[in-house]
Amino acid sequence: MMLDPLRRTIALWNGVDLERFEYRGPANQPTAISVARLSPEKDFATLLRATWILIKDCPDFRLKIVGDGGERQKLEQCCGFCVN
Repeated sequence: MMLDPLRRTIALWNGVDLERFEYRGPANQPTAISVARLSPEKDFATLLRATWILIKDCPDFRLKIVGDGGERQKLEQCCGFCVN
């Protein structure tokens, strides 16, 4: 984990073989991808709220979440609330 005291974000590099799972999306569109189990301790609701704030200033930003779990329905409802 790399910590930068001047920034409020950190980069966690773990567990994904980038040679095997290479991102092939649009290079000119800012995109974040999360691959994880959808469970309460992952707190994806906060990520969705943060994304909603971000797209007001950066409408081209895209968040892609790959996973399944007990929080899926709740998160899908949260996405619907944010979009509508």
